[in-house]
Amino acid sequence: MIQGLAHHFVVIIIILFIIFALMISNGYRIFFKPCKLEVDTFTSALYLLTTLIQSLSTIFSITIAILFITAQIYTRARYTQTLLEIYRDPTTLGILLFLFIAIVTNIISLSCLSQIINNGNYKLLNLDILFSITAITFLIPLVLLQMENINSYSLAAKIVKRITIKRILNYHLTQIEADINNPNRYHYKLLLWGHEHSIDDPLRSFHEIVMEAVRNRDRIQLSYLTMLLLQRIARYSGVSYSLKKRSFESNITRKTTGTFYSLFKKPAQLQERLAITIHILHYLIRRAHNLKEEWGNYDTIRQQYVLNIGNLIDALITRQDNDQLVEVCLFGVMHICLDYANVVHYGHYEPLIQYYQLANKLFNLGKYYQATLCLQICAFLRERTLQIPKEQYPNIEDQLLPSLKTIYNNTITIIQSNKNWTPSCEEIDPWYYRTSSYNLYV
Repeated sequence: MIQGLAHHFVVIIIILFIIFALMISNGYRIFFKPCKLEVDTFTSALYLLTTLIQSLSTIFSITIAILFITAQIYTRARYTQTLLEIYRDPTTLGILLFLFIAIVTNIISLSCLSQIINNGNYKLLNLDILFSITAITFLIPLVLLQMENINSYSLAAKIVKRITIKRILNYHLTQIEADINNPNRYHYKLLLWGHEHSIDDPLRSFHEIVMEAVRNRDRIQLSYLTMLLLQRIARYSGVSYSLKKRSFESNITRKTTGTFYSLFKKPAQLQERLAITIHILHYLIRRAHNLKEEWGNYDTIRQQYVLNIGNLIDALITRQDNDQLVEVCLFGVMHICLDYANVVHYGHYEPLIQYYQLANKLFNLGKYYQATLCLQICAFLRERTLQIPKEQYPNIEDQLLPSLKTIYNNTITIIQSNKNWTPSCEEIDPWYYRTSSYNLYV
């Protein structure tokens, strides 16, 4: 992506700047060498510094103008938060600060030029030239960053990185407390008091880009933005999550990437992972619900959420300490599907069928509770929605392990005999309060 290329340029330029600065400090006259006559040296230095100051001042002014124009091209009046995010970018601010420092150092050297020439301190002149060349070179990554701001995909990839654990916790959407009976688990619940939350909504600027995709009815971009959000959960959970559209990855691929991330990516604390997972899934559940009003009853919307969250679950299970995150994700999928309970299934492909394979994976990994919960949710969605085609029922059961097939059939029997049964409860499902609002298929 352009963003990654721009940051690579910045790193290379900084490294080269440090190398040349060290060479100059050791006495190397790389750029400016004195003439035989002192008066010629003074004249050359005077002309050089004057030209550099004029050039850098012009570049500085044009750069600021371009920044404002570029930001306003993409962020119109209704995207105020995104506009702030663009101007707050640390790389852009750092480049502007470097340009300003280069101008100031040249002005200082110009004011002391006679003393510099008399003392033969040509290191300062060489450093001034180095500062100026570096400042001009920084225009390359700055242009790349502005190209990124115009592209909504690249801009979203940059803004999503500002959805951090610290901002999530400060917003205080979830209350998470340790389980006194089990140190490896936490109790959690949503705090649905809008006036109690921080004014710094960590998803606000990202939401503005999402709404642009909604207004354009761009399903592909919306799916990409959803995966970007889910990737934040994966990043803080120490697992790999690909942005490529696909069904669940093979065990070999997942095992390879999972091993790499386990070695080199340290996950956040469990309570922090739970906070960001619940926060982002809460947003996606509400967004899926609102899309029914904005786009109509399109089952493909539900399918993209089911597939994307399923891929996240498939990544999370590669670590042993993500079990509660898996449970929260399963409940998130359930509530998105229940919101579309009476929407007629579309197409030949149903992502929920892959959750039966996921149950087998969970069982083989020794995650028996999560495997059971996954199957109970699948059985509940089969009986209470129109999402799993009846002609695929036999094939689904054939995929299950024998012990899981028994659990699945027993759950089906319970659901058919008790119309009020659900696989969730208030203690383990953050969105349990929504259950009574669904128009379920019976």
